[in-house]
Amino acid sequence: MDRIKKDFGFGCVRLPMLESGEVDKEQTCKMVDTFLENGFNYFDTVHGYLDGKSEIAIKDCLSSRYKREESLRFRCF
Repeated sequence: MDRIKKDFGFGCVRLPMLESGEVDKEQTCKMVDTFLENGFNYFDTVHGYLDGKSEIAIKDCLSSRYKREESLRFRCF
């Protein structure tokens, strides 16, 4: 990414869900990838979103798929 756009956040209060009640991590990862590819890096998530499932889904989409040195540019609040 050439330039980080810091004025727009990826809201995680609503994420795609499966019928089982779990976050659709495949679809969420696609959304995260698109967000990052467009120069954004701010993720708005707290434990209360989706009963804590939002934080776990975002963590899985970022930490398991991006190198640690890349993840230093991510901001999760």
